[in-house]
Amino acid sequence: MLEENFKHKVFVTGVFGSGKTYFCQNFVEEGGSHQYIAFDMHYDYSGKTLDSVYDEMEKHDKFIIDALPRNDTREGGERFIDYYLKNQCTIILIKCNLDTWLDRLCSKVWYRQQDQDHYEKCYEEFYNEWVDDVLINSPIEGKIAIHDSSTNQPEV
Repeated sequence: MLEENFKHKVFVTGVFGSGKTYFCQNFVEEGGSHQYIAFDMHYDYSGKTLDSVYDEMEKHDKFIIDALPRNDTREGGERFIDYYLKNQCTIILIKCNLDTWLDRLCSKVWYRQQDQDHYEKCYEEFYNEWVDDVLINSPIEGKIAIHDSSTNQPEV
């Protein structure tokens, strides 16, 4: 994936376990001049605040981050949309087929076979509802690149 195809601020999103971090790390390793920001290292999960994520983003002219810095609060969603509209941003949606995704989850230390129905529901909700609400029916208007992590190819 050529870096020149993307703007200065690259946000990678997808359901948990879809390959976001892997994509970002490969992007940087393949000679990209973007700084990799690991969302989980900066997000305050206890207070559910995004301030340290945005602080880290402000430190870099060019970056790639393995999540959209938004949460389910109204403020979190509006803050990201405002940032997106004011900056040169690319959003990459990481997709993979359900079977591949479930196979990947099996290797996670937290995976529990008895939760398979829950995992499938999360997958369906993310790719059917969340993507529509956040990426399509919003000021972003579906201006996203899609990468299929099942085949490691961009989706056209």
